[in-house]
Amino acid sequence: MDWKPIDTAPVDVSVLLFCPERHFTNPQRIEVGVAHTSNGTHHAWATHWAPLPDGPSQEEVNRALVAEIEQEYHARVAEEEYNREMAAAYR
Repeated sequence: MDWKPIDTAPVDVSVLLFCPERHFTNPQRIEVGVAHTSNGTHHAWATHWAPLPDGPSQEEVNRALVAEIEQEYHARVAEEEYNREMAAAYR
C-alpha cells in the first residue's frame, strides 16, 4: 500500500486513514474517512492516507452470494435430517 502524507489527501473524498497510537485509549488503526473537507476541517489523528482499494467485481459478488445460499441450504437440509433422526430415535 502506498501511504502518502496526510497534507496531500484529497478534499471531500473517502480514503483509508492511518492513525498512529496516541494513547492507550486511542490505539493505532486504519480507518475509512475524509481527511480534508471543503470547509477546511481535518481528521484529528491521521498522519497518512491511501486511496480505497477497488471493490470486488460483480462476478465475485455473485459467486459469494451463490456460495452463501448453497451453504445455508445444506445447513437447513442437515438440520432437517438430524431432526428426523432424533424424532425416529425417540419413538
